[in-house]
Amino acid sequence: QNSNLIKGDVISAGPTGLIDGVQATSSAYAHTIRDSQIDKDAHYQIISSTTVGGVLYPNSPDQAVSPLPISDALIADWETAAAAGGTVTCSGGNYNISGSVTLGPKKIPCNLSIDGSDRLYLTGPLWVTGNIQFSNTSKVAVDESLSGRTVAIIADNPSNQTSSSKISASNSAEFQGAGANSYILLISQNKSAEQGGGTSAIDVSNSVFGKVLVYAGHGKIAISNTVNLKEVTAYRIEINNSAKVIYETGLANLLFTTGPSGGYTIDEWRETQ
Repeated sequence: QNSNLIKGDVISAGPTGLIDGVQATSSAYAHTIRDSQIDKDAHYQIISSTTVGGVLYPNSPDQAVSPLPISDALIADWETAAAAGGTVTCSGGNYNISGSVTLGPKKIPCNLSIDGSDRLYLTGPLWVTGNIQFSNTSKVAVDESLSGRTVAIIADNPSNQTSSSKISASNSAEFQGAGANSYILLISQNKSAEQGGGTSAIDVSNSVFGKVLVYAGHGKIAISNTVNLKEVTAYRIEINNSAKVIYETGLANLLFTTGPSGGYTIDEWRETQ
């Protein structure tokens, strides 16, 4: 909605697949396409109020639903690896980053927040059993000692995956990798959307930028207000107010910290171009 831009193909799979209110710089594949601008081809069953720069392919078969690239089992492995690095001490149900902090692998048994001039440098995965908030020009970076690797930050409260286990990033929060093919992967295990609820698993807004990938295999990711992201995967994605999603090639070859022989790789993450 409202001039949202996706650089690359847009695919919404299955008989309920819907593309609504976006500009795609490449082709679009969905059962229903509406109120959009597709710069190349459109593959669909139903289309309305949409401008297509390439070829129309009506009565196209619905795209097959594929398994999401990061399994719950792999996320559980990352949680185990984080917990193996020890557990931080929370205060009043919160763990607040203050100043410049190097952290990971660690389990955080409460909410995590980083705000303003605070800086967090990651040396391994973090498992947060509450909510996570990044805001107001805060910065999260992969430590230089992990050059070329990607680090996961996971929000997962096993006892509450409907109203907890959420991530919010807003107001020019910055995410920085360490060298080529290095990213910060934000994962929420919130399951509200999958269960028919309206709670967002991950909410990204207001000029968030950098080397960040966002993932909510069971939940909704809401993106708004001039956000630039490198990759988004979710059970449901909602894009509003001039958000941009710029897919990068090579994401299938990312090397993650704390795995067999030093790293996990994701073999089935394939981004369209």
